[in-house]
Amino acid sequence: MNSLVGPFPGKIELNNQFNMEKYIQLLILTQGLMTPGKDGEYLFKRFSNTDMAGILCQFEHLGELRMNTLQKKVTEAKKNLHLHDPRVEKLNKALQEFFYR
Repeated sequence: MNSLVGPFPGKIELNNQFNMEKYIQLLILTQGLMTPGKDGEYLFKRFSNTDMAGILCQFEHLGELRMNTLQKKVTEAKKNLHLHDPRVEKLNKALQEFFYR
């Protein structure tokens, strides 16, 4: 991936680096976003942790990291994402309404 992205280094920069895990968690929520109902389908046909790592390498302070290191950041953020937290439930519902209503 670095060889593909190499000529186009990312210049995205967060104002507060402490929000990076929250941003990754937002990506994780959109990765698992489904249409309402019991037979829901995912928003994305394909969206892997490797794809998320590709997005993350566009951030200036993460661009030099290897893909497996970025994938570990995604895994760590996923562990820290508490789906039953009221704030996360509210955000997930808002995303579902945004995309499907």
